[in-house]
Amino acid sequence: MKIDLSVFKSFVVPALIIITIILIIPFAFIPLLSNVRETNDSLKSDQERFENLSNKLDILNSLDEAEINEKLTITEQGLPVGKDLAPLIVGIQNLAAGSNLLVEGISLSPGSVATGAAEAKEGATNQSNTQATTDSQSVLQSDALSLQLKLRGNLKDLILFLSRLQESKRLSFANIISFDRSDEESTITVELSTPFRPLQKVEGDIAASPLKLLTSVHEATLDIIEAFTNITNIRINEVKTNIIKDPFK
Repeated sequence: MKIDLSVFKSFVVPALIIITIILIIPFAFIPLLSNVRETNDSLKSDQERFENLSNKLDILNSLDEAEINEKLTITEQGLPVGKDLAPLIVGIQNLAAGSNLLVEGISLSPGSVATGAAEAKEGATNQSNTQATTDSQSVLQSDALSLQLKLRGNLKDLILFLSRLQESKRLSFANIISFDRSDEESTITVELSTPFRPLQKVEGDIAASPLKLLTSVHEATLDIIEAFTNITNIRINEVKTNIIKDPFK
């Protein structure tokens, strides 16, 4: 039995053309579909950014600029963005003198993660307390100035000084206290940590980033700091010299 295929010859070329077109079409449309998808993602991102900007603008319009500046001032008094050495040292000297303590000397260092005395103390603790001590010191000392006070006085006056220091701004924390009693009065060494909060460098889309609003905890903390006594509210006359302004750079 013979099959005559001559009648199909006229359909071979069109069929091949159709098959070729069917195979080519997906490859031609894939880049187009990819561009459409990228455009759609970009539009969604722009839409989200626009919504964030609109919400942020509504929040900013509802804020009281005078109230914000007042809260910033309170925060700066307790936790400044810089070291502010002169007002801090004079304020602590005045606070010690007002507590009947004689200031024999003050030494200072920039402070990194922990001071030498703090590291020695950490090594003397057991393993269970080491991690907690390290974590607390890292938080306290990462952006803090370390001051070592040499004082002259008795225990009662020292307790008065520390209680006043605890309720003073800027914030200061006594890490180590040691006594050397030779007569009626003792030589007292107090190591203080005075933290500061440098301004952070913000990267990325700042305009559309969400606002960090104050919570009830923040408000309560500000109320506590506001009630503290400001010991660094001291005007010190500056003298022009050739000395480097920031000795820690």
